[in-house]
Order: sequence, then structure tokens, then C-alpha cells
Amino acid sequence: LEHLGTNAAPALPQLLPALTNATWSQHHLRIIGNLGPLAREALPALESLFRQSTNPQHTRDLAVALLQVEPTHAAALAHLEELLTSDDPPQQG
Repeated sequence: LEHLGTNAAPALPQLLPALTNATWSQHHLRIIGNLGPLAREALPALESLFRQSTNPQHTRDLAVALLQVEPTHAAALAHLEELLTSDDPPQQG
């Protein structure tokens, strides 16, 4: 699905449960991110995961997906800007 880009939009309803039952993966985030604004219905789940994340790599990946879906997402943008200006490299999770 990832290589389909926005053509994967019909699969979004099948991807959303993974975001809400904690079975998501980077692959899910890439598919949703590739959908861009077409995946707006995923925003509440992505935002919830982003706020709750304690894993630096997951938080970064969620921020990227959030910005792909909502390019003006303030919290995701602030997080990535902080990573870019930080002297501490992100920890792998």
C-alpha cells in the first residue's frame, strides 16, 4: 500500500483500528502520511499517540506523519524543530 501514495486512500478505514489499538507500525504511518490531507480522519488517533508517546523514535515518526496530513500542525512542527536544533541526538527506540 505504501507505494500507492494517495491511491491507497480507500484502505484508510482498515488502517485506523491499528492506530487506536496500539498495533501500529512505521509502515502504517508511512501509508497514512503518504495520503496527506486525504487522511484527516486519522488526525485524532495520530495526535493521541503523539501526546502519549514515550519513545523518541516513535514520537519523531508520529510528528512526521502528522505534518504530512496537517502541514500546519503546531505541536508536531515544534517537536521536529526541537530535534533539529538539539545538541542531543534522538535515541533509538
